[in-house]
Amino acid sequence: MKGLVAGEDLAKPDALGNTANPDKVANTDNLSYSEALRTLFIGEDSGMHVNNFVWAYNIDTKRLSRILSTPSGAEATGSQAVDNLNGFSYIMSNFQHPGDEMILTEPLKTEVESLIKQNFDNKKAGSVGYLSGLPSVSQMVEWKDTDNASDLLRDAAEKKGAKVTWNEADRSVTITKGSNTLIVKIGESTAILNGQTVKSPRAAVIENERAVFPSGILNSFLNK
Repeated sequence: MKGLVAGEDLAKPDALGNTANPDKVANTDNLSYSEALRTLFIGEDSGMHVNNFVWAYNIDTKRLSRILSTPSGAEATGSQAVDNLNGFSYIMSNFQHPGDEMILTEPLKTEVESLIKQNFDNKKAGSVGYLSGLPSVSQMVEWKDTDNASDLLRDAAEKKGAKVTWNEADRSVTITKGSNTLIVKIGESTAILNGQTVKSPRAAVIENERAVFPSGILNSFLNK
């Protein structure tokens, strides 16, 4: 077992009152994981950030992205990743007790507290919501335009007489056909073609335990 993501305490509060680096997690409280997106969603209940956040951490690219914030003093909770509902993905989240653990500096604290009381029933209300409009991985695979269409790597390659091998250590797929070699790493939007780096319209992903990659580069390689 090992830690994937860590925060950073500040030696002294910043101008807003944050006691932990707002560009990193702080006192995480709830988690949700999307296998399709290979992404961990992290909600905070810190008392160390002026606004608690929800983060997305891709376990392949190791990239941490802040995707939403709560009102000052509120706890981010109720995280849930819905991978595919009628062709779309949803990131569920809600917050509770806005204004309860405010660490804002004055006079901003008094101003924000007044607004929270007005908008959230004198600090007694919260909100439930979600991020929407995200195409599911299965929907992305079905896109058929020339530049972005994706193929299941092994199926497409073996039909053309190529050999496919999987390297679990670095999560890469190597496709060999004759004297030509294409190496694709899951989570990366580049590939290695005969030793040269080539750009891809989007990253390779795992879909239903199978590697999926934009078909433009793959078809060009297989038709050599």
